[in-house]
Amino acid sequence: MARVLFAWELGSGLGHLQRITAVARALQERGHPVSIAARDLSAVSRVSRRGDRFLWFQAPIWLAPLRERFVPRGHCDLLAHHGFLDAAGLIGLVGGWRSIFAATQPDLLVADHAPVSLLACRGGDLRVATLGTGHAHPPAMSPMPWFEEVSASDRQAAAAREAQVLATANRVLQAVGQPAMAQMHELYATDACWLACWPSLDHYPERPAYAGRPAPVYVGPIVEEEGGEVVSWPPGDGPRVFAYLRADHPTATTVLHALAGLRCRAVVVLSGGSPDAPPVATARHVAVRTVPLATGPMLDTCDVVVGHGGMGLTSSALQAGLPLLLCPTQGEQRATARRVAARGAAIVVEPNADAATVATALETLCGEAARSSARAFAASVGALPAAGSVARALDAIERLLAA
Repeated sequence: MARVLFAWELGSGLGHLQRITAVARALQERGHPVSIAARDLSAVSRVSRRGDRFLWFQAPIWLAPLRERFVPRGHCDLLAHHGFLDAAGLIGLVGGWRSIFAATQPDLLVADHAPVSLLACRGGDLRVATLGTGHAHPPAMSPMPWFEEVSASDRQAAAAREAQVLATANRVLQAVGQPAMAQMHELYATDACWLACWPSLDHYPERPAYAGRPAPVYVGPIVEEEGGEVVSWPPGDGPRVFAYLRADHPTATTVLHALAGLRCRAVVVLSGGSPDAPPVATARHVAVRTVPLATGPMLDTCDVVVGHGGMGLTSSALQAGLPLLLCPTQGEQRATARRVAARGAAIVVEPNADAATVATALETLCGEAARSSARAFAASVGALPAAGSVARALDAIERLLAA
């Protein structure tokens, strides 16, 4: 049996861990020993199950603040935010990853948004693959791709940072006795790239031919049902709205005010909210929870979904043929939201939107046009159902291990 190490460095929420543990369990059932080096070990209890026998490690991650603050506009900006402007500090992270490699002796590294782990194993014999959404797995492009349209001045600044990021990475590679990279995208020249999304939700749909490396394979979204309370819909009539929002994001309060004034029934989960906090909404037809709910029963019975644009909930809603109100909080979510909105299956609202704007959007989404677009989206991904994504990922891993 082969030893497999999963790595997760960047990104928040449970999506990365849920994806990793779903595939890790399938590998474990086949007899493969699995280790997981995770960014946030405090979230492990929320994804663990009886029977898991994984070895857990704290992933080496960048903690120091940036000397120069800027909003990430492209993939190299993201690397710059996480250590790729400080060679001395980055060498420490690479050393941490190499210590984990020595402790686990993996036959395969599977990186889910873990660029430093990829740097740490360059030039070695370890087989390497990436698994995750398209956002974490940029195409072979130079300069590396942007998250969204940027101005000419932003492009110049980002190009300069890409040169800095590449120079920093090459200084680290020289320090550990490995050859330099000619372009920054070579960091992602792995043995395999498995995209846990549908092609229609790939953040980089225009992927040029990969020079000398395998083309990416779409295994489909890997969505694990989060365990939690099963709740009933509040009393009343009208459309049923299920919302899953961050308690600390300004859109959450705006959505609650909008729902309070609509003829509907709503269940709202405020992730990260304090169970002891006073009620945020008092309308009888709006139920607010601060603990995880079982999302499956809610999606089976609701009419509209509200979220931030994370791949997990968005994919689950679309597969169920449900239109979405999306309130993105960062670049990856904005890119996903734009692609769903372009298909007519979502409306995107900005953080500064008022309650009237949100209410109008929700009323539109309850109409037949939005519901028809969402059903059409669900039909378009029928050949790659989320239900088989773990099996497709498992088969891809075992084919690589057997090669």
